[in-house]
Amino acid sequence: MRPGVFVPRPETEGLVEAALETIADAPSPTVVDVGTGTGAVGLAIKRARPDARVLATDVSEPAVRTAKENAERHGLEMEILRGDLLGPLPPALRGRVDLLVSNPPYVAREAYESLPREVRAEPFEALVGGTEVHGRLAELAPVWLVPGGSLVVEIGDDQGADVRALFESRLADVEVLPDLAGRDRVVRGRASRR
Repeated sequence: MRPGVFVPRPETEGLVEAALETIADAPSPTVVDVGTGTGAVGLAIKRARPDARVLATDVSEPAVRTAKENAERHGLEMEILRGDLLGPLPPALRGRVDLLVSNPPYVAREAYESLPREVRAEPFEALVGGTEVHGRLAELAPVWLVPGGSLVVEIGDDQGADVRALFESRLADVEVLPDLAGRDRVVRGRASRR
């Protein structure tokens, strides 16, 4: 694994499952994996849904390179763009995305030192962010999603109520989903049908 790129944890499988569930009935969906890192989430979705158009963004150049290498290694087509959140997406996609999915940096700054040493070895910027990115994504989602499209994010196990509130200010049908251990792990919501 290339230095400077976060290695996904097993909990992220729940994020992928929740994301796939939201697009189960969408024909040839357009999916954007925001903050893709290694590309694991976007590539897992592409493998499960070969008919999907999957795009991925990341602000980190090492992450973009790694995601491109992983897509090539697995023979999966994913458009990988460098930039912050949804900034690098083609403007023509506004209002046309079926799914925005993200495993953003969500560890609170004050919790960083209590993380296991192997987790602290990951890039700081891929770990620490609290709920800031969740809030930014909730603000941007209604602009980019099709009516009824979904935003699905991974969260820290103590962030369910906070992220739910951020989502409910912009999205409908918001729910907090548990991981296999029963801890809050994923929040998803839908863009209102206009």
